[in-house]
Amino acid sequence: MSEKGIIHKPVVCRISVVPMAFQGIFRGQMRYLNENGFEIKIVCSDGPEVQSVKESEGCSVLTIPFSRKISLKTDIITIYRLVLLLRKIKPHIVHTHTSKAGLIGMISAFLARCPIRIHSVPGLQMMESKGLRRLILNLSERLTYFLSDTVCPNSNSLKEYILNHKMCSSEKVRIIGCGSSSGVNLDKYSRHLKKTSTRKSIRERFCIDDNGIVLAFVGRISKEKGIHELVESFVNLSKRYANLYLLLIGKYDDIGEYDSINDGIENDTRNVINNNTRLNVTGWVEDVENYLAASDIVVHPSYREGLSNALLQAGSMGLPSVTTNVSGCIDVVKNGETGLIVSPKNSAALEEALEVLILDRDKRMEFGLNAYNHVAANFASNIIWEETARFYTDMLNNRLIYGEGSL
Repeated sequence: MSEKGIIHKPVVCRISVVPMAFQGIFRGQMRYLNENGFEIKIVCSDGPEVQSVKESEGCSVLTIPFSRKISLKTDIITIYRLVLLLRKIKPHIVHTHTSKAGLIGMISAFLARCPIRIHSVPGLQMMESKGLRRLILNLSERLTYFLSDTVCPNSNSLKEYILNHKMCSSEKVRIIGCGSSSGVNLDKYSRHLKKTSTRKSIRERFCIDDNGIVLAFVGRISKEKGIHELVESFVNLSKRYANLYLLLIGKYDDIGEYDSINDGIENDTRNVINNNTRLNVTGWVEDVENYLAASDIVVHPSYREGLSNALLQAGSMGLPSVTTNVSGCIDVVKNGETGLIVSPKNSAALEEALEVLILDRDKRMEFGLNAYNHVAANFASNIIWEETARFYTDMLNNRLIYGEGSL
């Protein structure tokens, strides 16, 4: 309580490398928290999205230069600036997202003596890394977790991976709700869009008639998302089914979070994508839901995930999915009930599963309805936001700091 008797809301500092995260995956969550008992301050790098984030989320956005790549000099400067900023705004909670923001943010919050430090784990690059790179990623994750009070994996399967590899003590690990960073907006990703003119207009744009069966991939077009296996499967299937199409809803991922070299897909796969008339790349789009409305099956053959937002969006749209038996995918898709699960990096298994759904419209409808019910009951954005607010309140009450400090 201040000297004037005004009760201040606890300050929560949310840190991510890029502002786009708050315009995309976290859209609406900061405003909800800001209007339900917390004062949210976003910290991220500068970018064209900053102003729209301020307007859409209704909270302050503080910018600090972040480098997505490893750069010792730049990172030290960022830590210094972030420590000064945190000492100035005195947050009760510092909550970081992604590996780079987590490492920089947790070091800075520890040095600034911030009382509650939370790191969310959206996925682990080290799962698919080898040699020195894996060692560096492993050590950086362990340091981040060590400096955190609570580590929040995006899914139960990711939690199991962290604990099985003894990266963190079980007492520190907590999943918010059933997992996911922000859930899925059931109104935006509405299954009713499939019954509107949106479906027809998107299909007409890509010369797909009403009888066409559209496979959709949503996400970064990169090797670790299983694009090679997807393209190979599609090429084989398209030879047998003249009405089969593939939409890649996303853009090429030319650089990884820790890489200074190209992290994109293989050139031979890229050439197939560029030359197949029934395979289209949309590029980055805001209205993903419209493209999903034009689709029949979502394919997500990823090598690793924290918790797949693409699969949540598919379920919300009432679409069946074919995905891989990896962390973050198996938490969303129930094999034989909401979709089909195959082993990763296996084009033949992926092709076989896709053919099952291509041939069976009734099964597509059944899986799609089940997927919607599962996602709506467990991963709706309002559920995750409420759980996040409850989680913050629990952390504050446990530390007995609510209402204290100079805000």
